[in-house]
Amino acid sequence: MQPMANIALRAARRAGDFIAQSFDRPDERIIETKALNDFVSDVDKDAESSARLKPPTATTRF
Repeated sequence: MQPMANIALRAARRAGDFIAQSFDRPDERIIETKALNDFVSDVDKDAESSARLKPPTATTRF
């Protein structure tokens, strides 16, 4: 598989794992309104953060 695809797959899996672990306690979720009929939860925000990979360094190999 292409290196960029591997990076994207790793990020998606990391976010997916976080979301799956968050399903056990839906009563503890914090839900905010972004706009009319547009909501975001703490799980959404944290999953997005967990999907972000560290920026490449000088020693990163592709």
